[in-house]
Amino acid sequence: MHCHNCGEQVTLLEGEGEVEVDGQTTRLGRLDTTYIPANKPHRFNNVGTTPLVILWIYGAQQVTRTFMETGETVNHLSAGDTVNPTSTVAAKPADKQKL
Repeated sequence: MHCHNCGEQVTLLEGEGEVEVDGQTTRLGRLDTTYIPANKPHRFNNVGTTPLVILWIYGAQQVTRTFMETGETVNHLSAGDTVNPTSTVAAKPADKQKL
C-alpha cells in the first residue's frame, strides 16, 4: 500500500486489474477509471494474464509516494520508487506505464 501527496486518476488502457482502497478491492477492466484522493492509502494489482498498462494523471507536478509499511516517502518514478521493480518501466507523468 502507498499514498501520494496529491490526487491520482488512473485509467486502465490494457489488461485486467484491481484496486484496493479502504479495505475494499474493486476489479477493473479496460478503460475503467478510478480517482484516489491525496494521502489515501491504495494499491493496484495486475490480476490478468497480460501486462497491465495504465495512464496516471496526478494533481501536482511534484508527486511523491509514501509506502505505508515503512513510512518512507520518495519522489514518484525516482530510483527509490520501487513498487514493483521487475516489471515497472520508467515513464514521464501522464505517459503509459506497464506494471
